Amino acid sequence: MRPWSPLLVAVFGIGTQQEPAPAPIDQLILTRGLAADPSAKLVREAFEEFRRRVKKLADPAGGAGAPTLELRQEVRAIDVSTKDTQSRVAPHLGLTVHRATRAAHAATGFAFDYQPSLGLLRALGFDERRGFEASVSLKLENDRGSGEEAAKEAKHEIEELFESLGAAWRAEQVAADAAADVPYRETIRWDGAEDPPEPGFRWSYEREGAETRVRVTFLVANGSLAQAGLRRGDVVVSVNGTAVATPPAFGRAIAGLAAGAPLVLEVRRGSESATVKGVVHQSSELLPAFEQGLIGAPLPAFHADVGAPPLEIGGAEAPRRATATLVLVFDPRQPDTLADVAQLAWIREHYSAEEVAIAGIGAYGAPDVLRRTMEELAPGWPAAADPDGRLAEATRSFTLPALLLSDRKGIVRFRRTRGGALLHVLRGLLAAPPR
Repeated sequence: MRPWSPLLVAVFGIGTQQEPAPAPIDQLILTRGLAADPSAKLVREAFEEFRRRVKKLADPAGGAGAPTLELRQEVRAIDVSTKDTQSRVAPHLGLTVHRATRAAHAATGFAFDYQPSLGLLRALGFDERRGFEASVSLKLENDRGSGEEAAKEAKHEIEELFESLGAAWRAEQVAADAAADVPYRETIRWDGAEDPPEPGFRWSYEREGAETRVRVTFLVANGSLAQAGLRRGDVVVSVNGTAVATPPAFGRAIAGLAAGAPLVLEVRRGSESATVKGVVHQSSELLPAFEQGLIGAPLPAFHADVGAPPLEIGGAEAPRRATATLVLVFDPRQPDTLADVAQLAWIREHYSAEEVAIAGIGAYGAPDVLRRTMEELAPGWPAAADPDGRLAEATRSFTLPALLLSDRKGIVRFRRTRGGALLHVLRGLLAAPPR
């Protein structure tokens, strides 16, 4: 047989040679606002520092000491397009990062979001392997000046911001990777530096002819006014002897309250009048103990039918095919209360409907606002409109968002648990035998 011609071999090799496959993306970085401000040298430098910082968070093997020299980062612009550009609620940044990261098959996704008109810098990361999110934000003051000291101060604040993001990321990572046999006990605690006075009731304004009434809509059961006989439906006539015939007058009276001070309400109850005496509480002393009582109680029954196929939640008659149920209580008018939608999307993609059912309660907003919000977010799970806040009150949610986790029987096992801790307790609940 005649030997192969070198020329034929060469031509054959050239014709069959394929381009090497592109290296997979380790980190996807989404940006907004880098070119929006002509004098944004500081922002550009901040972005380069951001890239260096998040590179150190790479952990492909799920352990410490992961190599970062060969890490492949890809930078893209944030797509913030919405169906309704006039809406006050744009798709949540975390959800945008999660969806882009998932589509790119990247391990982690980050966002560097600078909004010059607000002077706001947000940094966010989403771990697509584990399903947790970490985010921080900083208000860049416009009146700090343009000198060397001002630039140095701003640079220091930005570095602290990225350090906070790294600390939050690592904390979420530890919580998400906790062993299944490590128990998690949820406690309700007061978060944040502010600890405002707490009167112990909630109210709404109602028009009746030319009069606007202040009606009690909800009571904190362990508050002094509730224990003294204040009732839901009472109309508040005066606060500490000051008439409150208009919303501004009532607002001034409530704003002037101080923790520990006496609180005396004159109320109208149908055709009768009553005086209720109590004290003003400190929020951190009253609300956590009150909210802790929800753990062990059943979820309220409601029909979620906005934005996705309907779902019955709570109640003795509701079908409970899922082992666990997650209910997000949020205000569709307030984007900050949608902080958990990215993680809920990840959970929905990684667990079957038989394992986890997800629904929402759109508290206080009008039904059309909720519908528009759900259309823009398209989270894949339905929500129930709750314009008067009755369902939110049934969940005892004073600080939104609230994320409730219940078992197969609809009993709330955890609340206010999110991020890595939520993933840990969810795994434990799904692994537990049916009760």
